[in-house]
Amino acid sequence: MICIPVPRDGRVDEAERRRTVKVRIDKETCVGDETCVEICPEVFEMEGDVAVPKMENIPQNLEEKVKEAALSCPVEAIIME
Repeated sequence: MICIPVPRDGRVDEAERRRTVKVRIDKETCVGDETCVEICPEVFEMEGDVAVPKMENIPQNLEEKVKEAALSCPVEAIIME
C-alpha cells in the first residue's frame, strides 16, 4: 500500500495529492503468463504473446490491484514508478 503522510495540521501537500503511479511492462522479460490480466483486467491486457498496460497512469482506486499483479508476476516484468 502507498501511504501519504498527513501533517499534524491535517493539510496534505498539493504535490502529494496529485502524484500518480505509472506502470509499464518489460516486453523482453514478459513470458505471457497472463497473471496480471487475471488479477487486474482493468489495467492489463494481452497483445499477442505479451501483456501490455491499457494505460500508463494508474487511478488511485486500482493501485493496490496493480501492485498485487506486479508482485504476482513470475518474471517481475511489471514496473511501477
